[in-house]
Amino acid sequence: MIKKYKPTSPGRRHRIVVIDPCVSSDKSFPKVRSLRKGISNTGGRNNSGQITIRHRGGGHKKIVRTIDRAYKKGKFSANCTVLQIEYSPKMGGNIALCAVGSHSPFYRMATQNVPVGSSFSGPFVQDDIPKDGDVKFLKDIPQGRHIHSVEMIPGAGAVLARSAGAFATLLSHLPNGSSIVLLPSKKTITLKQNCLATLGKVGNEKHYLAKAGKAGANRWKGRRPVVRGEAMNAVDHPHGGNSHGSGGKGKPIKNIWGKLAKFTGSSS
Repeated sequence: MIKKYKPTSPGRRHRIVVIDPCVSSDKSFPKVRSLRKGISNTGGRNNSGQITIRHRGGGHKKIVRTIDRAYKKGKFSANCTVLQIEYSPKMGGNIALCAVGSHSPFYRMATQNVPVGSSFSGPFVQDDIPKDGDVKFLKDIPQGRHIHSVEMIPGAGAVLARSAGAFATLLSHLPNGSSIVLLPSKKTITLKQNCLATLGKVGNEKHYLAKAGKAGANRWKGRRPVVRGEAMNAVDHPHGGNSHGSGGKGKPIKNIWGKLAKFTGSSS
């Protein structure tokens, strides 16, 4: 669902918020404290206090959820139930709180068309026709199916196709025990067939339609402003100190540290 605001201010005029209707609205549902922890922002600085990543700092406090990316929970169960679908402050896609019977719950990436109350099966359960949300080895997934949260190394955890609305496609199985997967970047990769993946697409597929609307909304996320070099003083940037234009023709393009930013040599 796309939410737009009345233009009561310049910041609200262009602001667009995407609200996923699948996210559970029951505020009385108990929070699993063991799966939540607060994090401290580094501000883009290393252990010496030096800025190693620019344009970071500030932002709202975040409580991250521990997600079972290695598929350690529910491996042998044919009835993992989705208890609740929640918003995750560190990702575009939503997460699903799942449980097997009375065992402790765990978080997984939420899959499209897998609402609250539905169930999925683990990789060691043989299904005739796997459905969206099921976790399977690549060898047990039919060719042409959409998958997400794919492992590159067996047992190392999901690293591919994890953002909102993302999915990969299982193209074919090879006789040497490998599978060819088409990534969201349209590149193909060969993976071992004992790598795990989730069938379907990641939820919250309209996340890309959101617009901040104002600079302050990016500051909430911990993103600091990016300033052009031409707008700086000469002591701050090689491009700075010019009151008109680009500061002379033929001036090489440099980064903030004075290194050439583009190749300027002549071809022989």
